[in-house]
Amino acid sequence: MSRLEDLRGRRQQAEQAARSLLGLQDPESPFVKSELKRLNAEMKSLGASIRSLESGVATTRAIDLSEVTRTLQQLDPVWDVLYPEEQSRVLELLVETVTVSKESVDIHFRANGIEQIVCELTPMSERENG
Repeated sequence: MSRLEDLRGRRQQAEQAARSLLGLQDPESPFVKSELKRLNAEMKSLGASIRSLESGVATTRAIDLSEVTRTLQQLDPVWDVLYPEEQSRVLELLVETVTVSKESVDIHFRANGIEQIVCELTPMSERENG
């Protein structure tokens, strides 16, 4: 299966999950609202990745180790003051899947997760200047 087919399949699954949530008895519950928000963000991200692959443009840029280190050091002091929703969002940017079995825990990180955090933690003036 190609990367593009995988992304399209994942987007279709997210769309089906969102439709299922909307069909529940209480679509206004906090859990349903939170899950719909998460699914919407996932579909948006998948859509961007699909468009990028379809157009042949790479979605990531090379990030050197010092940039990753700086970013994580910037994140560390603020982690404890982030709201749980913000902590969850940071983890969703970094981690794609976690598979737990009796033998192991398998964590797959998003290829561009750290790049998105770097971008968000970089002051707007630095982003505009290059």
